[in-house]
Amino acid sequence: VRYFVVPELNYGQIYLEVKREACGKAETILVPRMGGRLITPEEIYLEILKVSGR
Repeated sequence: VRYFVVPELNYGQIYLEVKREACGKAETILVPRMGGRLITPEEIYLEILKVSGR
């Protein structure tokens, strides 16, 4: 695993836990969303493409 993509509807609490547990062995990418709007599957997919360099 090279990356963990963490979509969150808050201030990144789970992201910080994932990053801590990865111990620097994988990059952890936060996909944040605030204000009650959901993160769409397309937005998550685009972030995955961005970090994979495609």
